[in-house]
Amino acid sequence: AGALVTALLCVSQLGANTAYLIFIASSLKTHFQISMKSSLLGCIAVLSPICCLRSVKLLSLVSLVGIICMAVGLIAAAYWAITAVVDTPEEDATALFSPALNAANWKTYPLFLGIAALSFEGVAATALPIENSMANPAKFPNVLGYAVVLILILNLLFSCVMVVAVSGISDDVPGVITRAMPEGSTISRVVSACLSLELLCTYPGNAIPLFKLLERSTAAGRVFG
Repeated sequence: AGALVTALLCVSQLGANTAYLIFIASSLKTHFQISMKSSLLGCIAVLSPICCLRSVKLLSLVSLVGIICMAVGLIAAAYWAITAVVDTPEEDATALFSPALNAANWKTYPLFLGIAALSFEGVAATALPIENSMANPAKFPNVLGYAVVLILILNLLFSCVMVVAVSGISDDVPGVITRAMPEGSTISRVVSACLSLELLCTYPGNAIPLFKLLERSTAAGRVFG
C-alpha cells in the first residue's frame, strides 16, 4: 500500500510539474518568437541547477519574486476584466451574461475536475518542503492553519476576477485567460509574463517533493543537492 501511494504521488507531482513547464515554454514561445523545442530546452537549462538546491530558505527569495509576479498578474487581469465590462455599450449589455456563467456546464465538467485536482498539487508541493525544512515539524499544523486561511482568501480573489472576466466574454471561454485578451496587447503580454515568471520562480520549490519521493522510492540515496 505504501509503495502504491508513493507511486501515485510521484505520478501526480510529475504531471503537475510537467504542466507548469509546458505553460512556461508556451509563454516564452509567444513572447520571444522561438520554437517550442528551444523554449523547453531553455527552461530546462535554467531550472535544472536551481532545482538541485535542497534548502527552502535558499529558494525563499526566488519564491517571493514569483508571488509578487502573481499578484501583479492578478491585478492586471482584474483591471482588464473590469475595463471590458465597464466599456461595454448599454445596447450590448446582454453580452455580459456569458453562457460560461451557468451553474453547471456538463460538457466541460471533466475539464473543471482536472483543473481543480491540478490546483491542489500546489498545496502539496508547498506543504511538503516547508514541513521537511522546519526546525520543529511539530508546529507545522499551526502554520498550515494560517496557510489554509490565506489560501481561502486568495481563492476568493481569484473567483471574483474569474466571474468579472467571464462576464465580459460572450463566447466560449478559453482555458487560459490570456487567450481571451486582445492578441498582442500590452495587458495580455503583462499578464502572460507575470504568470510565466511566477511559475518559473516557484517551480524549483514545487519540484522538491517529487525529487524526495523519487529518492525515497529508490536505492540511489541523496542525489539532488
